[in-house]
Amino acid sequence: AGNLHFLMADNFMDPTAVERFDVFNKALAELVSVRYGGSLKAEHGTGRAIAPFVEAEWGSSAYKLMHRIKALFDPEGLLNPGVILNADPDIHVKNLKLMAPTDDLVDMCIECGFCEPACPSLHLTLSPRQRIVVSRERARLRLTGEDPERLAALDEGFQYAGLDTCAACNLCSLRCPVGIETGTMVIGERARRRDDADRKTAHWLAGHTGAVETTMKLAVGAVPPMFYAAIRMAVVALILSPFLVWRKGEMGFVLAGGLCMGAVNYALMLSGLKYTTASAAAIALELHVPFATLLAMIFLGDRPGWRRFLGIALAFAGVAVIALGGDGGDGGPRLGLGVGLVAAGAFSEALGAVLIKRTSAFKPHELLAWFAVVGVICLSAMSFIFETGQYAAWEAADRTLIVGAIIYSALAASLLGHTTYYWLLQRLPISVVAPSVLFTTVMAVFFGVILLGEPVGLNMAVGGLMTLVGVGVVLLRNVKKQANNAALIEPQGQGS
Repeated sequence: AGNLHFLMADNFMDPTAVERFDVFNKALAELVSVRYGGSLKAEHGTGRAIAPFVEAEWGSSAYKLMHRIKALFDPEGLLNPGVILNADPDIHVKNLKLMAPTDDLVDMCIECGFCEPACPSLHLTLSPRQRIVVSRERARLRLTGEDPERLAALDEGFQYAGLDTCAACNLCSLRCPVGIETGTMVIGERARRRDDADRKTAHWLAGHTGAVETTMKLAVGAVPPMFYAAIRMAVVALILSPFLVWRKGEMGFVLAGGLCMGAVNYALMLSGLKYTTASAAAIALELHVPFATLLAMIFLGDRPGWRRFLGIALAFAGVAVIALGGDGGDGGPRLGLGVGLVAAGAFSEALGAVLIKRTSAFKPHELLAWFAVVGVICLSAMSFIFETGQYAAWEAADRTLIVGAIIYSALAASLLGHTTYYWLLQRLPISVVAPSVLFTTVMAVFFGVILLGEPVGLNMAVGGLMTLVGVGVVLLRNVKKQANNAALIEPQGQGS
């Protein structure tokens, strides 16, 4: 005794596939019901796919009796006509649900909907199952050429409903019987819609935000760090106040994310920057990536392989080498304390990133607006509690330097840098964005050495290289996972 349970995933838009399916079903029915006297279905009932083979399974006498009973209770054939008893010997290959090949990542989907309860955007726009269904319909319309207006409408609507509001967290894969990652398909679709300007934007962003750490280092040397951060976030909040939108049911994650990414992170990182060099701080900030990977494993069910674990270990070891450099010319006796505080700030940012992964209702500038509001409130309170002499420091500082640092960091880093970075992550695969992230750190070290005259000792050189290599491994290992979708790796022209 046994139960043969299989899944047919063929392209029934191809007549040869339908013919192959017909031959397979007839041979299977003969093998199971006639040769071995078995049942054609287990926990599932008889439907049109089995109807032509009921007589062979039960015999002519029993089959005729079924028809007589059916006629007694349903003489007009109103109840499930043709579902169990059907005289058409080919009904099992008629009216098949046509699912055009869409993407190797999702073509095995049977649209069962098990994924839907795990999706953050379920009640906002589309579920993973619905994204696949719409993608299949778009693929079918492109293949057949029918109803171009419907195709154009679906393509246009899919930008927001299918792409922009997908968190790409792949929580759906944890519920899926075959582990389909709809989020990875979405990232591929975003990549197909990109153009060369996106790639250039990523590299421009890296080159211009590398100076942010240097600017902040100058600022926190003149005024208390949390006081400086509060003013910076106040500028951002003022500019972005028109984009403050309250969305019921989503605000818990957004406000918690704002606490992590708009307040605690700055309090820790800027306090650490006061005791360490801009170069060491920039490298320690890269721990955001391994921290985020570990948190995603714990809270989002991500399953990193041994290579990513090796990269994580290498990154942490590199920062430890820098922190343990002591006063060997790399930043003074409190360098270890400063690096530790910056690393703690990176952890806070990583935690915030995991939190906001659970919401997809906000656009990047809307998230940044709420982060700024939370930041200015919390940082002002922390500065009042933990810092002293704010006004005196402000009066004694070079006003041009402080105001310039605040405006530059608020506009270049927060408004332009962060918003553009979130936008790039929505549009580009990690294989494009990751090198830009690493290049930002290289530029930060460059500006620290050139503008601030920071020394680069042996500990800094070795530890920095270890950290960048480790983070690079963690980031770029995602490319292999996404390799089935060529759009994630190779440029696709002007997009659709």
